[in-house]
Amino acid sequence: MKHYHLALIPLIGLVCATAKADLLTIVLDSPTLSGSPGGVLEFSGTLTNTASSNLYLNADNFNLAGFEPSAINDSPFFTNAPLFLGGPDGSTGDIGLFNITIPVPFVTGNYGGALQVLGGVDVNAQDVVGSADFTVQVQQPAVVPEPASFVTLSLALLLLVLTLHARRAVRW
Repeated sequence: MKHYHLALIPLIGLVCATAKADLLTIVLDSPTLSGSPGGVLEFSGTLTNTASSNLYLNADNFNLAGFEPSAINDSPFFTNAPLFLGGPDGSTGDIGLFNITIPVPFVTGNYGGALQVLGGVDVNAQDVVGSADFTVQVQQPAVVPEPASFVTLSLALLLLVLTLHARRAVRW
């Protein structure tokens, strides 16, 4: 019977760890954006404090598979997010959070990422207070087909013949 009690201890620890809620709710306007290589995707959303006290927003952190860190521009977060959100239910409203520049050239596909906001009870705290997942869909730009060479050459010859025929008709 003692063995069953020992097995319950790690299980209770796992349940408690998953029950921990974020102090900050991040809702992206559109968690999936699409673009072509060379394009810039602008992610925006709302940050809401679910804690009962002030929550300082000190930094952010990103993880985006397949992209260099330089492709992510987080200056909109630092420009738009306040130093702290009052609690509970303090909210930023809809603000720009970050931009992603798709490198040229780049492979078509879906790339998953995560945004983490770091902060806490004071201006020096660096705890993860909220996170949100997002997806970047890379598509190749539509190619405008060029007319076939044979068709272009045929039209040019036809115009030349019609022009010569019109000149002869004017002389008579």
